[in-house]
Amino acid sequence: MNGIIIGGGIAGLACAHAFNQVNIEAKVYETTPILKAVGAGLVLGTNAMQVLNRLNLAQEVIQAGNELKCFEITNHRLKALQTVFQENTKKRFGFYGTAIHRAKLHQILVDRLNEGQLKLGYQLAHLEQDSDSSIAHFANGQSRKADFFIGADGIHSKLREATFPPVKMRSAKQYCWRGITVLPSNFPHLNKAIESWGNQRRFGLIPIGDQKLYWFAVISDSQWQIQESKSDQLALIHAFKDFHPLIHTVLESTSASAILRNDIHDFAPIARWCKKNICLIGDAAHAMTPNMGQGACQAIEDAYFLAKAVIKENNNIQQAFLNFQSVRKIRVDRIVKQSSQIGKMAHVSIGQGLRNWLMRRTPTSITQKQLDFLYTI
Repeated sequence: MNGIIIGGGIAGLACAHAFNQVNIEAKVYETTPILKAVGAGLVLGTNAMQVLNRLNLAQEVIQAGNELKCFEITNHRLKALQTVFQENTKKRFGFYGTAIHRAKLHQILVDRLNEGQLKLGYQLAHLEQDSDSSIAHFANGQSRKADFFIGADGIHSKLREATFPPVKMRSAKQYCWRGITVLPSNFPHLNKAIESWGNQRRFGLIPIGDQKLYWFAVISDSQWQIQESKSDQLALIHAFKDFHPLIHTVLESTSASAILRNDIHDFAPIARWCKKNICLIGDAAHAMTPNMGQGACQAIEDAYFLAKAVIKENNNIQQAFLNFQSVRKIRVDRIVKQSSQIGKMAHVSIGQGLRNWLMRRTPTSITQKQLDFLYTI
């Protein structure tokens, strides 16, 4: 039995590793003709680190990134509203969360693939299906036949568009910027991730190792005024002028050309992730807002549990896909919903004082219960 994975991002590469571990042949077909070091940073939660450990990749990721021993939400002046230490999490689950440059994670996943397993310059054009196997036709004129297909090609998945009902994108009505800069000498703690909440604006500060800092800025569309005379960098400096000076330093030290901008979208949970010999994973199946930092984590979980389902069903691919969906969907749909709710809470237009008061007084036990749900796989 052989499979084709559409999409060479984190979801697709993790899926290839998971299939390799159970000796199922699967090649990855990626649209990009040349691999480039793109993206900013990301945090791999304890749940993702447990899966990467099962795939024999965790230690390499830890060495290339930075373990996070504390997560803190603050007000706009970096006064703590809620602090969560991760020592008990490490004792219980074996890992801290790890912050890493996305390009480094991608390279680790690529380097550990089998020779010839990743195919570049293959954009899916259409899929020809029959009862036993299917043929993928690519824009470069090439065609490939396989027993099963995995859609790991992101929120705008071509494979999903070709075989499933259309999804309606939901706008979070928020804009997000990301960047990497030199870690400021006065950063409070090398193993602490900080998210600073203000008036419909928030700013994240996450050390990723090698004296580098990953940052993100999120602004509600009602608070963002596009100024044609200013670059995004200058406009962000203006937008966060009332935040702590450390945030000004971070923005000013970042190369303007390296700042990435995205509008935040997701889509409502879809009824099915699989159809015959086709299965969706990651953002193709369940795009979520970045508010819980679980997008890549859930894609990695998907990859592992999909391979387990296939091998458990003795290569009965349709039943394996149905079982995978049954095991994963309730958990992931809950995370999609919670992530959207957190984004709304962080960007309330009125009642910010009450929100901050409640954050300060939320018992640690409640926060830990929420994290236990995320980290238990």
